Amino acid sequence: MSFATANNIIGFYSQWYQSRFEEDILKKQAIPSSRDILQVKDLSSTDVLDKLTDFLGPTIEKMENSQPISFTIPSRGKKYQFYDSARNRYLLENNMATKLSSGGTSVRAANTVFVMMIIYELLRNGKRTTLRAIYYKVAPMFKNQKECDSTIDDIACFLLCRRENLNIVAADKGEVVGNLSYTVEGDRIECLKRSQVIPDSKGLAGIQSKARFILVIEKHSTFFELCEHQFFDKMPCILITARGYPDVTTRRFLNILSVELKIPVFGLFDSDPFGFHIFSVYKCGSENMSYDSANLTTPDMKWLGILPSDIGKYNIPRFCGINMTEYDILSCHRMLREKNIVSDHDSLKCLQRIMVTDNILLSQHPMAT
Repeated sequence: MSFATANNIIGFYSQWYQSRFEEDILKKQAIPSSRDILQVKDLSSTDVLDKLTDFLGPTIEKMENSQPISFTIPSRGKKYQFYDSARNRYLLENNMATKLSSGGTSVRAANTVFVMMIIYELLRNGKRTTLRAIYYKVAPMFKNQKECDSTIDDIACFLLCRRENLNIVAADKGEVVGNLSYTVEGDRIECLKRSQVIPDSKGLAGIQSKARFILVIEKHSTFFELCEHQFFDKMPCILITARGYPDVTTRRFLNILSVELKIPVFGLFDSDPFGFHIFSVYKCGSENMSYDSANLTTPDMKWLGILPSDIGKYNIPRFCGINMTEYDILSCHRMLREKNIVSDHDSLKCLQRIMVTDNILLSQHPMAT
């Protein structure tokens, strides 16, 4: 297929996509749910500071006077996480099921209050930091980074705000290149000549693009190859990679581009359990971040790449793939139990195909195909 033909097809699809995008979004927002959903909001630093002040003032006073403290926060446990097939994303049921006090959960209660105090100082001084930097400050209080990160997510749920509103971001990971420009805190960023680190959404404005589509790429090596060949010049597009599993910043950035530009989003991933899982995180979100799924998902994302059924369909030689390991097979079994996979007929069929065929995994790297 020539680039001219491909451009015509993409142009037709883009027009159709734009015509139905806003209508589809409004329909999904209006869909009722049988469960009360916990929905966080994008709050200003002032609003978050006010909420922290209202909570920390009397709480710290009690602690200083050696009085017991007790408060409840939303639980993000699996009991309250659920997949909504109509919206095609994970959600969190509204609840205040976790009680923290100076009794049985005294350590967790104290740790949560202490991290809130760090967040308060960050916001008061207009500073930002990373998840890793927070952990280094409080490492003796937590078993590991994961436990510290979970506490920060709990605080965001408690304050009904996004994690970014706490002025805490993940370390830079994602990259973007192509027909795109935007402003970050007053600086104009052009992505057409070289790739840029994906910014967090705070201070992001003035997004402009003539791209016809967005292509999300699993592997940085593939992203690099396409950059070297100036693919985004031949087919006006935006290329994004998070070097494997996407971080929150990349997922939010893709969500913003999808909503503002109203152009199709495609994903190029390996045809293996990890590729399908990465695709599902971009598309449907994750259980852990279900409280903020509205801002972190791209439900209309389409798979672009090799599928397990293509092995037989196009007589792809075995040497183009690799044999599944035990870990791959276990990962496949685990994914087959996930609610979003079970509800998605195409993904379910692909994973089942991997399990019942020759157990060959295919890479989307240009040199492998």
